[in-house]
Amino acid sequence: MAARRTLAREVSIKGVALHAGVPVTMRIAPTAAKSKIRFRRTDLPDQPMIPAEWQNIVDSRFATVIGSGNATVAVTEHLLAALSGVAIDDCLIDLDGPDRAKQHPPHAVLSPEDRRYRVLRSPKP
Repeated sequence: MAARRTLAREVSIKGVALHAGVPVTMRIAPTAAKSKIRFRRTDLPDQPMIPAEWQNIVDSRFATVIGSGNATVAVTEHLLAALSGVAIDDCLIDLDGPDRAKQHPPHAVLSPEDRRYRVLRSPKP
């Protein structure tokens, strides 16, 4: 089993939403092992949580949009690809707008958790 990874510290940026063009603040925070990657819309009532899972994709015509109930987050593919590229398994992404800021977040230190998880490999064709 490989170690799960999260951030060592919180990072945040303020900017303009990539597609919506409105002011947005994005905060990426470390979370406990096995909590997975989740988005939280802090600008909506009850601050709904949207797990970053394929079952939650509600649109993919021009950007990957995930949703839960009436809450959605657009343009998730860029940030999720970046997190995958540095092997982040668990974090919380707070957004106070409909999609992420187009500015790049500042450098975040990675933190391996001591918990382990099983790596699944697909059989060769």
